[in-house]
Amino acid sequence: MANNDQIIGGIMAIIGAIGIILELFFLIITPLIDKDTIKPFDTAIYWAMAIPLFLGVAGVLAIVLWIGVTMIQTPPPEAWDFDDLEDELEGEDETNGGIEDIAGVTKTNAVTLKEAGFDTKAKLAAASVAELTALKGVGKATAAKIIENAK
Repeated sequence: MANNDQIIGGIMAIIGAIGIILELFFLIITPLIDKDTIKPFDTAIYWAMAIPLFLGVAGVLAIVLWIGVTMIQTPPPEAWDFDDLEDELEGEDETNGGIEDIAGVTKTNAVTLKEAGFDTKAKLAAASVAELTALKGVGKATAAKIIENAK
């Protein structure tokens, strides 16, 4: 069953199609059929007005068509999954962005820590200095600083 928006859209499409057909008939076809009986005004003036008018209407219709196609291709808001987006953002805070934001953790150290299983701030806060100094490139002072800043 079609809803009101679809019915109104269909009616507007029909009205637009009728308008285009009438414009073609009255501005272009009618004066060309019988120039003696139907001559609204001078032919030179007619073409000087008809062509820009026709191109203007065609341009507006092209823009409306482009907007319509774009709207058709865009999924409705009900299809957007904001829960997954929130999960991804929370995951970044706890994993990638989380440990790299800790003072004392360089990009190189972040890779080493992640490979060793310390991929969240909570895991780093619970780690001991000995565990971190066992990793390549992490000294005692750096390990203590990382643990303190992760808390």
